[in-house]
Amino acid sequence: MHGRDRDRPVLLRIALTGTYDGDDVERLIGDLDPLARLSRPVMLDLDVSGLVSLGAPAAAWLVAVVERARHADLLAHAAIIDSKRAGATLAAATGIGGRPPTAVHGYRFMERFSTQDELHAITEALSGTLAARGGLLPAEQLGLRMCLDELGENVTFHADSPTGGVISAWHPADTYEFEIGVADLGIGMRTSIARNPEHADVADDLDAMARVVTPRVTSTPHRNSGFGLPIASITFTANGGAFYLRSGAAVAKTGMNTSMRATSPHLPGTLTGASIRTDRPFDINVAYAELRQHFDASLQEKGFDVDDFETR
Repeated sequence: MHGRDRDRPVLLRIALTGTYDGDDVERLIGDLDPLARLSRPVMLDLDVSGLVSLGAPAAAWLVAVVERARHADLLAHAAIIDSKRAGATLAAATGIGGRPPTAVHGYRFMERFSTQDELHAITEALSGTLAARGGLLPAEQLGLRMCLDELGENVTFHADSPTGGVISAWHPADTYEFEIGVADLGIGMRTSIARNPEHADVADDLDAMARVVTPRVTSTPHRNSGFGLPIASITFTANGGAFYLRSGAAVAKTGMNTSMRATSPHLPGTLTGASIRTDRPFDINVAYAELRQHFDASLQEKGFDVDDFETR
């Protein structure tokens, strides 16, 4: 194929059908795989006429994939095909076809971020809104904000994503549960964790995932302590919700069906998601208590006396 032919846009039509909530996010990753692996310009037709619902992790991944294609100048043309209101939400989130109202069947939030300041402004506002909608106590709102910060900082500190990250939330009307999702198309967990000399021997994506959910494992030991993902995972799960982590060819889930396994297709970057129940306590102290021995060891390695941090 001549170079000129490779640069000529081809038609790429992707149809999203049914539900993409909870575990169905895996189906969305497969449906969007041609767009995620894009290496030549396309004319994109995104057909959502058969879409029933789109959970927060799925929505975050969709927006991140479209943003990556746009950033790489691979979208010669893009259009959303829809006869329902779902298209309005996606058009606003992806920037395809204008910006109609985004609130459909409850509360939906979508925002991009590239810096720590942008992330913290988003998590402060989002945690406040979700706390108000779900009736969370002030301490629960603070714990939620800290968990959102931890998930977002995996993008700003570790992902090296040229398009930053996307954070999404969805609270369906008249429910006691909401979802959040954070997505990036950066270097992925395996490449990131291998930057730490202690983990340069990481074998594959599944090995990398097993390491990053272990307390005190980080790709940047000079800057981060390696507690972010364990804290978030424990807190969401103890609440009765669930936690989801996907990168490369590996996926991990906690909740009613806890598992970690190899999977396909390969996901460039990282996608995290969580569901939170508003009819049960959301207490980040559960995670701190479970991880206390790891915190103490970390402080001692840094030359601190653990007793100095005890409250009297």
